[in-house]
Amino acid sequence: MNNLKTTLFFLCFITSSHMIYSQKNDEANISTYKNFDFISGEKILFYDDFSKGLIHWDIVEWDLYEESQKGRITTYPNTPGNWYFMPRKGTSKPKVLGALPNHFTVEYDFFIDENVSEHEGGILNIFVKQKGLNIEEYSYHFDDNPQIKLAIKPANDILYLNAWREYSYADGINGDAMIFEDIRENYWVPNQVHRISISRNGSHVNLYVNQEKVMDFPNALPANEDYTLLLCNNLWINGYYISNIKIASGLVQPDVEFKDNKPYVTQNILFDVNSDKIKPSSYQTLKQISQAIKEVEGKILIVGHTDSDGDADKNMELSKRRSNSVKNVLVTEFGIDSARLETEGKGQTEPINSNDTVQDKANNRRVEFIKVE
Repeated sequence: MNNLKTTLFFLCFITSSHMIYSQKNDEANISTYKNFDFISGEKILFYDDFSKGLIHWDIVEWDLYEESQKGRITTYPNTPGNWYFMPRKGTSKPKVLGALPNHFTVEYDFFIDENVSEHEGGILNIFVKQKGLNIEEYSYHFDDNPQIKLAIKPANDILYLNAWREYSYADGINGDAMIFEDIRENYWVPNQVHRISISRNGSHVNLYVNQEKVMDFPNALPANEDYTLLLCNNLWINGYYISNIKIASGLVQPDVEFKDNKPYVTQNILFDVNSDKIKPSSYQTLKQISQAIKEVEGKILIVGHTDSDGDADKNMELSKRRSNSVKNVLVTEFGIDSARLETEGKGQTEPINSNDTVQDKANNRRVEFIKVE
């Protein structure tokens, strides 16, 4: 390992019915997210809930001390599913993730179970130019690839936010090192899960914590250049927990699909685990769908689908309840005439992918909207 890495002050980082969500209001109403303008990409490029361990990750740990615990998969009380307990000092990258397109989104669940000093590093989301990247040799201070680093640093109930942009930028974007700093007091909720969402739209990059946009950079990255994502940390304590990571691209417009008499299929209406309760972060997707329904005539059939985990009969019943939940929200929150909406559940009977991998299962958990003539 390059000795320079021992001197680094460095953190790195990089979603499904299995996703979990927490905020200051335990019972979040979907309307909480009315101002949440983030919309997840429809084509899943990478998804991991860590149910298969760390087989999909390249991980470089550096500057280890004897008392430091290595990165591993674990569970945690009152937080369903598996969690990647990240190494205290290290870099993580999905193995199959190559260059990301000009338009993509990144989402993950994140929490820390210890009190953290404001002098700690946090979790760093690094978008670095793909060409020439070697994760084994990557250096926070000395790598000469264009990159932007978005740092989320919780300390008790305070959230520290920082962003750096460095090296070789063109197209009117300079290479100023520090481009953003913010301190939010009474903001972070210790020992609770927070949802992190990031979007890139050409040169524009946004970062959200739960439903709030906390970073907004209209001119963050040169457009039409290929970047990939690293997840890193540099901590004095033993690490952060992350799970339910989803990287996606593309936006399928429901209005276009309806007008072309095609079904609109989305994995972006999310539910609590084994529940028909819709997650508030689904608000913007449902809003788009409601607007598209209002623009066409006739009825819409809402069909729920699950993956193959669990009992087939229970999955069938769950998919029916979920499609009914979607109908209820479209009627009560968005004013769609209930007589125009029909519901159906298919359970696990019509997968669009195999159920062999975590990513395939994420694709199979979906809601379909079919225009009925």
